[in-house]
Formats: sequence, structure tokens, C-alpha cells
Amino acid sequence: MDTNRHRIQDTLDIARNFYKLVDIKINHKKCNLIVINLSFPSLLLTVSLEIHNSDNITPVKTEAHYLGIWILSKNTRSLTKQHIIRTRNEFLMIVKHKKLSLSQLIYLINKVLYLKIIYLSQLSHFTKPEWNVIERLILAVIKHAIEIQRSFSTAVLYHEGFVGLHSLWMQVSISGIMNLYNTLNSNNGAMGSTLIRLWQAQLMMKIQDCCFRVDQHYQNLYIIASHTNQALFYLILASDFHINFCLDASNTNCFSIINVDQPLVALWKHSYTLSAIIHVALKSNHFPLVDLTQLTSGDRSILMTWKQYRSLADLSRKGPKAKWYKQLKNAVLESLTSRILALEFRSSRYLFHILKFLTPLSRDGQVKEWVVIQ
Repeated sequence: MDTNRHRIQDTLDIARNFYKLVDIKINHKKCNLIVINLSFPSLLLTVSLEIHNSDNITPVKTEAHYLGIWILSKNTRSLTKQHIIRTRNEFLMIVKHKKLSLSQLIYLINKVLYLKIIYLSQLSHFTKPEWNVIERLILAVIKHAIEIQRSFSTAVLYHEGFVGLHSLWMQVSISGIMNLYNTLNSNNGAMGSTLIRLWQAQLMMKIQDCCFRVDQHYQNLYIIASHTNQALFYLILASDFHINFCLDASNTNCFSIINVDQPLVALWKHSYTLSAIIHVALKSNHFPLVDLTQLTSGDRSILMTWKQYRSLADLSRKGPKAKWYKQLKNAVLESLTSRILALEFRSSRYLFHILKFLTPLSRDGQVKEWVVIQ
């Protein structure tokens, strides 16, 4: 595992020299190459293990099994869930045909099955209802072993004085939070990639304050953004358990977006769905929107046109206006016949801006549009 093709090839070259030295033959067809970013040309997505250039290892399009887990170029939750369910079913099929006491059955589930499931799920995350569905068959087997009805209270099974079964949801949650804690306190590539993912989530949510302090006003926005962000998911989960992750002052400043006058998320949350706010972020990766002033021109009192924004965001200028832009216009403009912002939405800070020295847009459309990128 490495960061780029050249570093992997260098490692294989060292291994190849060792194989030649001790006269070992390696079948390259048994090697699996997984590439996360498949946007590069095909020639840059292969490595070679043998001496001949034709013996190339190409990326696999299916999942690869490595150290007990299945890895794909794109993390697919459904496949991970299938592996977990298959592991659960195989385990239960074995214990059903064994003469085990209740204490032995509970011990095997707590110390063997649950640890396997946690290990398989470390590259994905699931919600509590999803884990409850996975755990349902396990509870049914235990209730059958102690000869009680399925309608019997499940909470009693978790009591140490009765059965002492561990809650699968709690075990997975504790493991995920501890893994996040250890990753953020390490000094390696995993820490850097995790911080990048959290930065990315904060830009998607358009929240100006450090995302480590989970704002309860935007709890639902956090939850939606965490569907595709495992680090943010366990950060929210830790907050629900009253576990706070704190950064030192310098790192907190790196996560804070300063000089935000009119937060867009505060304007959008009243007239726009939270999932749509995340969708806007996915469409504007080159120009992430956080503040209304990013969409203003001139003396900060005029809303820029849709085509100007599309140019800044490195998107095609063609196509109809997005729904979020239309709703924003209705919310912040003095009237629909002008592009002048309402008084309460104009920036209160004096900022030196090159746009002030350019000819403003004419209302009759005589002056052509312009875009300046600083």
C-alpha cells in the first residue's frame, strides 16, 4: 500500500531483485492491484513484478481479499454488509449443531463473532437500525437456547446479571470512536487523510466553525454529511455519547473559516432541504460556497449572475439556473427586478476588492459580463 504508482513500483523492484537472488518464481496473476483513483490513463495504472514488460499487474475491478477483509477501489457498504451477514450466518450454523452451555455460547458471541464483525466493518459504517437488523438473528438464537419467546425483552439479555450479552451496536460504536481517537493522535498518513476528510465535510456543510464542535442546530446536516464520511460519523457518535474531541488552538484555527458575514447555511436551512445543501457542495468543489459575499460583486451590494458563479466554480456556463440560486435570489434581493441586495444582507465590513474598480453590470445588459479570480 502506498501513495502513488512509482512508490509501489520501487517496492516491487526491490522484491524482484530478492526473488532473482534466491531464485524464486512469483506468479503475478495471483497479485491484486487496487487503485483508488481510476481517472489516470491506463498506462499509468499498471505495475510490473517480472522482468518482462509484458508481465503487468492491472487494477482489479472486483473486490480483493486481504488480511481477512475485502477491499474495493470504491467503498461499497452493501458488499460489506453481505460479508458481515455471511460471517454471522456461518458462525450461527456451527454453534447450532454444537452442545454448548449458555455461558459458552455467550462467550463465543462476545469474544469471537463480534470481534470478527467489527474487524470486517472497519472500512464502512452503518446506523443503529442497520446493526439491529444484523443482530436480530443472533438474539433469536440466544432466546431459543434459553427457551424463551422471541417477544421477550432484548434489554434483559444485555444485563450482566442475567445473560451478559454485549450489545453489537455499542461494541461497534466504541471500536469506531477509539479508532478515530487513535488515528487523530497518530503522526502518519492516516491522520492526514482523516483530517482532510473532516475538512471536506465541513466545506460540504458550509459551516464556518470547527466541525469538531458539533453544533446541535445543524445536527441533521451533520448526519446527512456523515453518510459518506466515516470520520464525521464517529465524530457525531462520540458527541452523542458526550465524548468531545478537542484540538489545540492552532489546529482549531485551521478548521475555522474567518470573516464570514452572511453564512449561506443560515439562509438556506429555512427554505432549502439539508440534503440539497450537501448536493450544492458536490457541484461546486472548485469554488466552495460558505458566505454570501462570495456571490457578490462591486461594492458587495450586487448579487453576481448565474453565469459568473458558474465560471468561478469551473463549471459550464450553459444550462438553466439551479433551484438553490433562484431561492437565494428570492431571499436576499430587494426586488426580483434588480440585482441589488437587501440592506440586511449587504456586507458591513470594508474590504479592498478589485471588483470595485471595474465597470459594474448594467441593468439593460449593454455591458458584457466579467469574472475576476483573485
